[in-house]
Amino acid sequence: MSVDVMAVAAISGGIAALSLILGIVSLGRVAKLQAGARALDGVTDLDGVPVSEILKAIATRIEAMSSRQDELAGTQTSMIQEARHYIRHASCVRYNAFENTGSDLSFSLAILDSRHSGLVLTGLYGRDDMRVYAKPVEGGISQYVLTGEEKKAISLASPR
Repeated sequence: MSVDVMAVAAISGGIAALSLILGIVSLGRVAKLQAGARALDGVTDLDGVPVSEILKAIATRIEAMSSRQDELAGTQTSMIQEARHYIRHASCVRYNAFENTGSDLSFSLAILDSRHSGLVLTGLYGRDDMRVYAKPVEGGISQYVLTGEEKKAISLASPR
């Protein structure tokens, strides 16, 4: 594969010429902006406040708002990180734990955050007593043996 030196030189020359033209145009625009700024010297609003002072005040306020926006963005990020630990999903499954009791008075309640972590509470109702059990849940599973009702409550509470 051979490189045509003349073509490379022509392309390089074209790029240099384009850069020179853009530089001259930019200098012209800067000169116009400076002339416009000088033209505002001595111009005042109806209350006698120099326009240049008004523009400086506006620039200062824009800078302060930009700084505040950055601060709020940081706060928002922090809140999003913290919200991952909030309760986001819950489900309750009611059932009859024992044949000799009436209604579905026993329950399993799953309370989970966005990472499927939290706990499952189970209340077993009997004619003579009521017992409540709590089991931690991490990522949708528990280190303790779960009943079918507890698994169902976790499944219903898990985000889809």
